[in-house]
Amino acid sequence: MYLLHRILKRLFSPVIEREVDRIVERTTAERMAIFDATVRLLERRTAELTEENHRLRRQLEELRGTEAFMGGEAHLSRNGLEGMLNASFDKVQHRLDQLETEIMTRLQLIRNRIDGIESGLGERLEKISIQLDRVEEEMRRTQEKLHDELDAIFDWMDELPEDSDDEEGEVSLKRPKTLH
Repeated sequence: MYLLHRILKRLFSPVIEREVDRIVERTTAERMAIFDATVRLLERRTAELTEENHRLRRQLEELRGTEAFMGGEAHLSRNGLEGMLNASFDKVQHRLDQLETEIMTRLQLIRNRIDGIESGLGERLEKISIQLDRVEEEMRRTQEKLHDELDAIFDWMDELPEDSDDEEGEVSLKRPKTLH
C-alpha cells in the first residue's frame, strides 16, 4: 500500500505542481486586478478633486478681478465678504490637501500590502518547491528500492530449479533474503 502511495505520488507530482502554479497565478491576478481598480478609483478621485480645486481658484480669481469687487473693495472689506471668500477658499484648499494626503496614504498602504502578498507568495512557492524536491527525492529512492526488489525477485527466479516432467510440483518457494 505504501509503495502504491509513493508511485501515485510520483505520477501526480507534475499535476500537483501545475495546479499550485495555476492557483498562485489566479490569486495573484485577482489581487492585482483589485489593486489596479483601487488605484484607478483613487487616481480618478484625485483628478476630480484637483479639477474642483482649480475651478474654485478660477472663481475666486474672477471674483477678485470683477469691477464690482474692485470698485467696492472698501465696502467688501467692511462687510468681510472678501475675508469670508478667502476663508472658504482656504478651507476648500485645506480639505483638498487632506484628501490628497489620505489618498496617497491609502495608495502606499495598498502598495505595502501587495509587496507583502508578493513576498508571501514567493515564500510559499519556495516551500512548495522544497517539498516537491523532497517528494522527488523520496520517489527516486522508492524507485531504486523497487528496482532492487525486482532484481532480487528475478535473481531468485533464476535460482529456482527448472521444471522437469518427473518432478512436477516440487519447486522450492523460499523467499529471497532481500525481500521484506
